[in-house]
Amino acid sequence: MKADLHSHTNYSDGLYDVDFVVNRAHEKGLDVFAITDHDTVKGVNRAIELGKSLGMKIIPGVEVSTHYMGHPVHVLGYFKDTIPQNFLDYLNDMFEKRRKRCFDMANNIVNIYGLKMDIDRLMSNPGNLTRAHMAREMVLSNPSITSDGTRMLLSENSAAYIPSTIVTPKEIVKLIKDNNGLAIIAHPSLYEDFVVNEVLTYPIDGIEAYYPTYLHHDVNYYLDLASKNNLIVTAGSDFHGDKKGRGNEHDKHGDIGTSTIDGKNLEIFLERINSL
Repeated sequence: MKADLHSHTNYSDGLYDVDFVVNRAHEKGLDVFAITDHDTVKGVNRAIELGKSLGMKIIPGVEVSTHYMGHPVHVLGYFKDTIPQNFLDYLNDMFEKRRKRCFDMANNIVNIYGLKMDIDRLMSNPGNLTRAHMAREMVLSNPSITSDGTRMLLSENSAAYIPSTIVTPKEIVKLIKDNNGLAIIAHPSLYEDFVVNEVLTYPIDGIEAYYPTYLHHDVNYYLDLASKNNLIVTAGSDFHGDKKGRGNEHDKHGDIGTSTIDGKNLEIFLERINSL
């Protein structure tokens, strides 16, 4: 058995719907899989339904965006079965705040910089809206704009920028734990060491020790860190998808199944999930 526990659909910033993503996981020979969209679990029920028909175990999951001392930190939350209403209420609140932020920033780009933006098309996306969605809409409405241009106009230094709602990793770890979930620090290599060390002082359950960009020594480092701190080991491709259905080879995301756990690590993860 093997598992990929980190992926995204178009309910957040992935390109493909739940059916495409789950079917691709099945094609890749995965036995256990999790969709972990940013700050939403809207695709989880469909994923579980489809997974059952394909003989796959789908773990209800989410990737929550947090900040520590100005640094973004993503925390993965996993649940056994039903996600508690208290946690859903938090996600629904964040969902509405993200959509309002996206709408206001898109209008800023039009009014401040004079670019075209089909805001109705942008807002028709059913999922959590992010700067990635805004960037795609900017390219669709302004074909001559470059990726550097979209990054600049959506950056914190842009006059159009609106800060996102700030929540700390400590708050989210507590929220996940209080709602009978497992809290895992996602892709720790993307953070400064002091940020990872801070998160390890919380009642965190595990660490994503396998990730598409990790080299052999990175994996060994995080496996050692997990062992020293008695943490669950997880793995994830962080699949978002390019136009060919694969992870973009030019960024940190991979294709489904490129980073997996099996054997004892998977057994431990499943034991902890089943004991919740």
